[in-house]
Amino acid sequence: MKTSQVIRIRRYLFIVSTVFLILSCQKDERQATKSLEGNWKVVTVETIYGSQSEFGFSVDSSFLSTGDLGSFDFSDDHVDYKFIAHNVSFDGNSNWTLEADKVNEGFVRVNQFILTIEDDFVFDVDFGNSTKNSEKNATQAVFNEKTSSGKDFMLYLELEKE
Repeated sequence: MKTSQVIRIRRYLFIVSTVFLILSCQKDERQATKSLEGNWKVVTVETIYGSQSEFGFSVDSSFLSTGDLGSFDFSDDHVDYKFIAHNVSFDGNSNWTLEADKVNEGFVRVNQFILTIEDDFVFDVDFGNSTKNSEKNATQAVFNEKTSSGKDFMLYLELEKE
């Protein structure tokens, strides 16, 4: 095969695989968004205390609660939430967005979902057992708060769809 043919084939394969990756990610994001819509019960809250440094979040202590600790009610682009974390009540209503991205995990690329609740929270979201397509018709989710500078705690929430 000539060098120019090899280059054309490589370009074609690169373009096809890039388009496939983009479409795949959009499909997963639609499935996850659809799964998130509805009412979710907060069944576990871990409040993790510590401090943010240039190397990440340094944990000092944590407090775990289980039971009926609150709820999140997601509609098309709005969420009403109310939950208790270490005797502190969090409640509000805000706009929300969910974004999907592919990230490296070992030798494979997996979905990473990021839930932004306006100015209130940014969570990494895992659906079900975090396997391929676990975001489709999910009945369990974990919200793991992303740390922000100046904040001395993070939240880890486990939820079940009602």
